[in-house]
Amino acid sequence: MRLSRIFVAQPLTPGTSIQLEPAISHYVRHVLRLKAGDAITLFNADDNYDYESLLSCQGKQTIASIQTRVLSDCESGLSSEIIQGLSRNDHMDWMVQKSTELGVSRISVFNAQHTQIPLKPAQLEKRLSHWRAVAINACKQCERHHPP
Repeated sequence: MRLSRIFVAQPLTPGTSIQLEPAISHYVRHVLRLKAGDAITLFNADDNYDYESLLSCQGKQTIASIQTRVLSDCESGLSSEIIQGLSRNDHMDWMVQKSTELGVSRISVFNAQHTQIPLKPAQLEKRLSHWRAVAINACKQCERHHPP
């Protein structure tokens, strides 16, 4: 059985327990339907390790007890960058997802002269966090550790 990979933005150390964020807890318990005692794999962008963990539940909180760490270096040795003019939202999401899966280390986006939907400065932070979430989800799937 394949273990589900979950991205957490916390330091991970074997032998410790961490409380999962509410959104991640909801995903683990209600979408994946994992229960106390089930195994998952945690990763963060700090290193190239997968942290095998066991779940426990306390009310609405989900705790992951980190058991071991396993080296899983799937990152490309090449430093590559994609420079992309802004396109429609669904096209940008697809480009970020596929670029992440291919191992691109950096994605640069700019407003071109003929951009269909130019990005306004007020929207910048919201779009960047959305694209980061798309990249993190692609990392879960392709077993990368560092989103671009």
